[in-house]
Amino acid sequence: MNSYRNSQLHIDVVLQATGVHGWSASHGWINTLQREGLLNRVFRPVAGWGIEEPLHDDGLFEYLQNPQADIILMLGFDWHSQPLHTTLKWQERWHQSPIIKIAILQECYSTHIVQNTPVWQQQMHQAITSTIPCVDGLVCNHEPDVDFLQKQLGISLPIIFLPFGIDPEFFRINQPFVERFNRGLFRGNAPRYFTEESYKQRHQLIEVLSRCHNVDLFSTNLHYEQNPLQIMQEYVQEINKYQIVLNLPSNSTTLTARPFEVMGCGSLLLQNKIFGIQSQNLLKDWEHLVYYDAEQPEDLIEKIEYLISNPELTEKIAVQGYNLCHDLHTLKCRITSILEWVNTNIPIKVKQCEENNRTHRFFSHSAVNFKIIIDGIFFQLYQTGIARVWKSLLEEWAENKFAQHILLLDRDGTAPKIGGIKYANISAYDYNDTNTDKQMLQQICDDEGADLFISSYYTTPLTTPSVFMAYDMIPEVLGWDVINNPMWREKHLAIQSASACIAISQHTARDINKCFPEISVESITVAHCGVSSTFSQAKTEDVNSFKSKYGITKPYFILVGAGNGYKNGMLFFQAFAQLANSYGFDIICTGSGGILASEFRACTSGSTVYMLQLSDEELATAYSGAVALVYPSKYEGFGMPIVEAMACGCPVITCPNASIPEVAGDAAIYVKDDDVDGMANALCDIQKPRIRQVLIEAGLVQAQKFSWSKMAEIVSSSLINASLLSLKLKEVNVIVFPNWSQSEELIGLELEAVIKAIATYPDSQKTTLLIYTSNSSTEDAELLISGITMNLLMEEDLDISEGLEISLVGSLADIQWQALLPRLSSRIILEHEDKTALAELPIEALPTCELDSFINQLCVL
Repeated sequence: MNSYRNSQLHIDVVLQATGVHGWSASHGWINTLQREGLLNRVFRPVAGWGIEEPLHDDGLFEYLQNPQADIILMLGFDWHSQPLHTTLKWQERWHQSPIIKIAILQECYSTHIVQNTPVWQQQMHQAITSTIPCVDGLVCNHEPDVDFLQKQLGISLPIIFLPFGIDPEFFRINQPFVERFNRGLFRGNAPRYFTEESYKQRHQLIEVLSRCHNVDLFSTNLHYEQNPLQIMQEYVQEINKYQIVLNLPSNSTTLTARPFEVMGCGSLLLQNKIFGIQSQNLLKDWEHLVYYDAEQPEDLIEKIEYLISNPELTEKIAVQGYNLCHDLHTLKCRITSILEWVNTNIPIKVKQCEENNRTHRFFSHSAVNFKIIIDGIFFQLYQTGIARVWKSLLEEWAENKFAQHILLLDRDGTAPKIGGIKYANISAYDYNDTNTDKQMLQQICDDEGADLFISSYYTTPLTTPSVFMAYDMIPEVLGWDVINNPMWREKHLAIQSASACIAISQHTARDINKCFPEISVESITVAHCGVSSTFSQAKTEDVNSFKSKYGITKPYFILVGAGNGYKNGMLFFQAFAQLANSYGFDIICTGSGGILASEFRACTSGSTVYMLQLSDEELATAYSGAVALVYPSKYEGFGMPIVEAMACGCPVITCPNASIPEVAGDAAIYVKDDDVDGMANALCDIQKPRIRQVLIEAGLVQAQKFSWSKMAEIVSSSLINASLLSLKLKEVNVIVFPNWSQSEELIGLELEAVIKAIATYPDSQKTTLLIYTSNSSTEDAELLISGITMNLLMEEDLDISEGLEISLVGSLADIQWQALLPRLSSRIILEHEDKTALAELPIEALPTCELDSFINQLCVL
């Protein structure tokens, strides 16, 4: 096996019972497997010392009887989790389970410290010996353990040494080296549970470092079981503050996870000398890191001072260590090594799993990793509604398997960090150099083998098919200077080069068609925005706390983004000034800067206007306590504040413009956007309890029509469908699977018969013939089809170009097949077919027919 990207492999993970291992030894594996499209299920059993049965096995025991994956990785399967493997009941279930079981041993068993401590030695020996009957292979993170397990314990199972790896999505450079503190960092302590020897050595070094003015010491350890993602992010942020990070001796005498994590963040690592020839060769002294003699504290201090006084050398070593770590020591690299090792060293078990007739076939060659590049440029530019849209979509996709198809381009570290999403750091966008940016994007698409590109804000590659996401057509509708504004100019180029369009409202779709008549409304996918669960009715005490925090003492109206121009804030303020009881109300303005325009303030005599920048949680509370949201906009692409306010039980007054009626429905009071008296009447009506209650109830119902999960599903489906546009599907679509290993003459005769039969049918212009070519080069297939069509033209006077569409189908991912199959009428059976492809592709439900019967079906149609 060359790469698991050419497989349909699915992997389960069992997290070790106590959950105290760091990110790189636990959650990082899950994150990486999910990004690579391999993760099937995660089990988090509750077990520990001193009990015979797990307190909660998370469904693992029952699942092992009929697993739905190919491999199960047991992370930290050691003495922490003995209730999962010490009893005969569990050992039999593990042994009989038809799945490849690999235990990853993350603790160091062979160190003389452990072997000379009776309690530890007994616990570890029992853990290892009880694990052996349960697994098919062992992965040791510590090199000496391999020899120890094989020679000292006589274990004959396949065993491989693989050091720890990093999750590069998180362990990366967040702060340039030159901006970091030119000093050392050590976090940790010398707890009494360390053996006397390691405790004494570590304690001695900490004592010496405490007197060194060039080192910052933090005595607390990181407890990953409390909040793994937050703790890990804080840990990475801390490493990124220092040019030099120290690792002191522990009970392990080999490489732990920390060295790779430190180097992965671009800091220079000062590491105590380790054992193991392979381990020593992994990281070269003064090339990737700097080793010191832990028995000579002065050696450590001298090297700290030398590195601090030579920052260029320090940076050079740090950069080399960073590059090595991200090239060879990621968890993705470890997964690849494990899969290759399994395929080579556990062949009998692999064969048994293949014959088990499970849904997922081991190392099947037919699956493909469908990849979409998303440019997160908008997070660099603004933090407004569009940023909310994309953050919500990414969060939804991170919760389902669609995240495995995504690579998010993070512009200068501005994108929100969401677990399960794969990131690539790229430079910030510059509107003064758009051509260079397009070339860069195309290079990324080429390097990643991207099928599709979509931007959060109008960027495009050169040739990779792209999908345009439309939020509004405000510049075009309002007559702004599009040609001389680089942002809007790039927008037009993006629309014109797009393979497909998505709009966040039906009205926006119609506006695209008005501005670009060649794009039909029907071809545009409409995906309405959603509303998050944060926006819900707040409790009375929470509203009171909010008002107390900001000193609000009166009932208040709330305005979001109330500026001049198309936001039309003046309509509200002029109407508010007409109210006889306006002094009895205050006003909250949010999302529109910190200073109220003077023409607005002139209308608010006797009232206080609060210019607030609110978090989503505070905004939801503000909505819940408001008399009404007033949203007098002349144009909106969607109008998220409307639906968010409704979800919080806040009545809405707005104008029946653009997409607003599409979003607000019958649950708002509508006023013409130039009708000051009408707005004043609406402000009075909304104070009436009966009208308020009707609007609140209607608004809550209306808000339920919009969800981010629904939008995420529509957008992901649209992206998948866009990847199939090159197939040029029509009303009737049929597919054939030629056996490309046959002679060209034989293949040509079969395909010519099919093409001729369909092309001579009177309504052939309604038909697309798909020819599967995964096992043939595209060039060879195109040449053969060209020869067939030319032969039919010359000998039969049959011009294929006038009717029948012929499209070649290369390798598709399962998710693309799922979208394609409902649009296929049938598979035409050939005498010589690609049996392997037919067995492996998910096409069991596709109807089949002989060529003659298919032509008869066309006649009926």
